[in-house]
Order: sequence, then C-alpha cells, then structure tokens
Amino acid sequence: MLSKFDIERFDGKTSFALWQVWMAAILSTLGIKDAIYGREVDAEMMDKKWKEIDDKALSTIQFCLSDATLQEVLLKTTAIGLWKKLEETYMKKSLTNRLRLKLRLYTLHMAEGTSISDHIAEFTSILNDLGRLDVKVEDEDQALLLSCSSPTQYKSFRDMVIYGREKISLEDVKVNLQAKFHLDTEMTSVDKGSQDVGLVAELESSKDKTPMGNRSRSKSKHKNLTHVIIVRRRDT
Repeated sequence: MLSKFDIERFDGKTSFALWQVWMAAILSTLGIKDAIYGREVDAEMMDKKWKEIDDKALSTIQFCLSDATLQEVLLKTTAIGLWKKLEETYMKKSLTNRLRLKLRLYTLHMAEGTSISDHIAEFTSILNDLGRLDVKVEDEDQALLLSCSSPTQYKSFRDMVIYGREKISLEDVKVNLQAKFHLDTEMTSVDKGSQDVGLVAELESSKDKTPMGNRSRSKSKHKNLTHVIIVRRRDT
C-alpha cells in the first residue's frame, strides 16, 4: 500500500513547532521515529538494520527541508543529530529566536487571496512558538496585533473594533474578523450575481429591438453570447 504525505518544506520562516509535529508523525507512520530520539535498539536488532533505519529517517527529514535550511544542517550525518540541530536553531530559548518570532508577529499582514481562517491559524502558530520560548504576549496585545494585521480595506472595521472601547480580547477580534470576511464574501457573490442578471436583461432587451426579419437569427446569436459572458465572469 502506497502512502502519500503532504508537508511543506521547512524554510525557517514558518512555524517550526508545527512542522516538527507533522515530521514526527510521518516518521512514526514509516516506522522510523525511534531514530530521532536515539532510543536503544533491541538486542536482536543488528547494527546494519539500525543503520538502515537511521539513514532512512535522515534522508526523509532532509527531503522536507528547504535548500537554505538544509545548508545549515548539512554536516549532520545522523537523524538525531539533525533533529537536535534544528531544535537548537529554531526552538532554543535564545534572544535570536525570540526576536525572529516577535518580528514575524509584529510584521504579519494578511496576504491578498488568503482566507481569514488561514490567516488566524498562522497568527496562532506564531503565538504558540513564542509560548514555547516562554514569551508571553498579553491578550489585549494579541487582539490589537491581529486586528492591525488585517487588509487595508478593513480599516473601518479596525476603527470600529478598537476605538471607543475600554477592553478588547483576541476572541472578540477573531469573531468579528470572521463575520466581516464572510459578509464581504456573500456581498461579493450577490454583486456578481446581480451583474450577470443585468447582462442577461440587457441582452434580452436588445433582442426585442431586433427587426422582425432578423429576429430568428439574432435570437440564437444573443443566446450564445450571453452564455459566454456569464462563464467568463464566473471564471474571473
């Protein structure tokens, strides 16, 4: 039975903690997870067998790293050595890692085309990574940062959520952001539907003005044209 796994290559810019969980799950599924924890091998297991397991775990992890990240750990020749080096580099409680994650948190902005759920998930993953480094971000600060990371067109929304209130929580911002996003999505769908209806109505009106002699040919022509325009608008 062929197993297929979908994991994004770790590039040092996304959540290491989340990538680490997925990577460990993959190694566990492949039956080679022991290699990253240096567990003792059963007495009956030959050195050659263990070497095969370690090599397989090492190559699997290497394959799931970006070129730039792999360069940083290229000299590690065992799975556990590579694993510990990645933890030391990206999860060590150092000033460098704290600054790196804080910078990601403070400069995070919702990219165009990103769903609000994905954006909140990315925001939460950064907070989780900071938490593992014993960095605490107050709930009010989390709420303000998430609100300010929303798109430019949400400025009026930010003003409504932030100003004129004595308290604000992260949960409040999450709920309001999701509601705003879903409302905008529904309104966009309604507007597109109205435009399509308007086009059909305009074409029908033009068809009624066609001279009697050409009405039969024009009917077929306009019907096909209407179909093409609607499809093109839906595609865009």
